[in-house]
Amino acid sequence: MSIKIIHYHEGRVNGTLTSVIDLYLNMSKYAQIELKISTKDVAQFILLCKNNRYFGCDNILTFITNEKSFEAETVICSTKTLNDPIDIQCNKMILIDSLDIMRAHYGVVPILQSVCDDTILLCNPANAEVTDFNYIEYYHKFSPERLSRISTCEQFLYMRIAKHDIMVVEGLYFENIGKKIFETLYLNKRVDYYSRDVRDGLYYYLKLFGVDGAKDQIPLNISPDQIESKLFMHKNDKILELI
Repeated sequence: MSIKIIHYHEGRVNGTLTSVIDLYLNMSKYAQIELKISTKDVAQFILLCKNNRYFGCDNILTFITNEKSFEAETVICSTKTLNDPIDIQCNKMILIDSLDIMRAHYGVVPILQSVCDDTILLCNPANAEVTDFNYIEYYHKFSPERLSRISTCEQFLYMRIAKHDIMVVEGLYFENIGKKIFETLYLNKRVDYYSRDVRDGLYYYLKLFGVDGAKDQIPLNISPDQIESKLFMHKNDKILELI
């Protein structure tokens, strides 16, 4: 059975890109799987990879393509990909959630529609509340290889209103994961967390650790060992059961 992880890259490092790379690095330890990263500017993406120490994926350059059409028995991709300018044909589609679910819900981007009848969405509970897809509660997993290549990491003061890219509509901020928080904590740096009493994806990721994400946490106390236990992929991961 052919399994492909597919991503369309638009020119910058974002959470969707690192989620896809993490997914490939993690899943390839357990299954035969391909990664395809489509981009209209291959040279620019190669430079981006070099500047980010290849995101811990030393063979990532072999996955870059300017192709726009892909086919596999099973395709795994972000919900963002559903509105990207690429064509996908598959018998089964596994979606991992992104901020685009909320963007589509509020009409910022087009409605998310799968090209495959057999589609399952893996998402946190905040996204589950607004999706029409069949879904399983799921949390993205980080790859130790990518985290080991993060070259600079300082203590971090987290405030949703300081992140313009997570503003869905005026005054509404939705953090799907909050990766930098967990990356910083995993690298043994301090994080001060300010809540604004939001029940978004990040709220549920913090709940995995018994932390009330609706309250300020100064500092936020989550250990590297806890992150490895909760946010690293293990052989019983739900996505592995689906392929």
